[in-house]
Amino acid sequence: MKKIITLGLFTFMIGQAFSQTTTTPVENSANVSAAKTGKDEKKQLIESLNLTKEQKAKFQNWGKNGKAEKNKISADTSLNAGQKKDKMKELRKTQKAKLKEILTPAQFTQYESGQKKEAKSED
Repeated sequence: MKKIITLGLFTFMIGQAFSQTTTTPVENSANVSAAKTGKDEKKQLIESLNLTKEQKAKFQNWGKNGKAEKNKISADTSLNAGQKKDKMKELRKTQKAKLKEILTPAQFTQYESGQKKEAKSED
């Protein structure tokens, strides 16, 4: 009787050990590498614009301010989803206008085409 109980308990424990699911590092690394690839593409795009020192400083401020505004809108609990969507759309328009002031027309066109390529690669 003891042997049967011990064998049953042992079988149960083995079954439990193999039934546990774990996330493998390979799955996680795929997500991380995809995020790095996106950042790398963005960095390459910015480097390909050949910005002057003044443009680089303005571009960095433009990015920081845009991100801060985006976070501010996202965190605003007084807005519903539709209002947040409208505010984000408005923010994109103003950010685009500010970027046009920073970049030359050729640089802006290059930036826009790079952004479109990046969006397609994310799909």
